[in-house]
Amino acid sequence: MRNFIFFFFLFFLLPAISIGQQTKIDSLLSFVKNAPDDTVKVNASNALSREYRAVSNAGAALHYAQLSKELAERIQLPDEKERGWSKGIANSLGNMGIICFNQGNFKKAFEYHTQALKIREKIEDKIGIGNSYNNLGINYSNLGNIEKAFECHLKSLKMMEEIGFKSGMGNSYTNIGLLYSDQENYDEALKYLYKSLEIGEQLNDKLFISICYNNIGLQYENQGKLASSNTMANDKYQKALTSHLKSLKIGDEIGNKRGTG
Repeated sequence: MRNFIFFFFLFFLLPAISIGQQTKIDSLLSFVKNAPDDTVKVNASNALSREYRAVSNAGAALHYAQLSKELAERIQLPDEKERGWSKGIANSLGNMGIICFNQGNFKKAFEYHTQALKIREKIEDKIGIGNSYNNLGINYSNLGNIEKAFECHLKSLKMMEEIGFKSGMGNSYTNIGLLYSDQENYDEALKYLYKSLEIGEQLNDKLFISICYNNIGLQYENQGKLASSNTMANDKYQKALTSHLKSLKIGDEIGNKRGTG
């Protein structure tokens, strides 16, 4: 069921997303090539890196993330004695950490995210701090250090709740829920995943809502496998099917909307 849901969902979204991403890449390439070296160019280079990352072009993604970092390090901001735009440097490091993680270079990813966190704490960039803890939590989880993963994701959630950053809260709820799922604590996993679904509905983020329903469906599937009776198992599987169908329906809607115009 899990693989079917994943690939079926991508079937609808991949062509439309690819066309949109190539248009954005071309636009950003043109801007970065001609723009003066300032904070806007730093952000554009980092955005270009993220677009390449989204289409799995790791080489180009890392190149423009490094370019963004180098530009940020050279910038002389008004009223600053030393060169360097700290927020731009930290954002670039965070992006480089994600790229390295996707390449399987977990040690380097951890180093970049740790560097980004230190800078963000120094400049009190609360959204950035929350993002860094989220990324470190994912790294710890991948390395099998579940205790540290929980610690980082809870710190991320606390920061996002403190500033009321809904999108960040949704990501934290999801990652905490999936950590509980990995521990086979499906009741606790569902509690957090339903919270992430609520955030998605508040933001009217269709893609995120679809992902939430898929994650929720998987928890019900797992509960069905562990059920002590056929009646209980059937109930869990029915809930799983309902959630997966909701995920697919929204995925269909997103694909159709993105495929028009």
